[in-house]
Amino acid sequence: MPDGPSSDAASKAEAGKPAAKPKSQPKSQPKDKSRPVAKDGTNVHACLDARCEVEVRNGQEIQLDGRYGVEEIEVELNGGQATLFVRGNGSTAIASMATTQPGPATAINGVRISAYQVDHDRIILNISHA
Repeated sequence: MPDGPSSDAASKAEAGKPAAKPKSQPKSQPKDKSRPVAKDGTNVHACLDARCEVEVRNGQEIQLDGRYGVEEIEVELNGGQATLFVRGNGSTAIASMATTQPGPATAINGVRISAYQVDHDRIILNISHA
């Protein structure tokens, strides 16, 4: 004869109670922290107003409204180096920057541009008004 209540009686007693909730469960799955994510994703149209953070590939062109001083940015990547061909106000400026760490930036015709490398053929560009 068992010392405690039978398992059948215990399960009947538990049946009337709501199921126990786990103590702590994340609301969403954790994201991969090793790869940065741009606020505007790959939507380069978000840059039209010269305020965006987008992921771009080697050779990609980004159109901006020329009234902000820049009409287009073309991206060339080579290792940890980005070369930006920035067109606006009837001229082209060329900026080259290291992309291995966030931070380096350039300002051309009133538009500030910084870049951070995601992988060998993609960077995140942060474009804002200077």
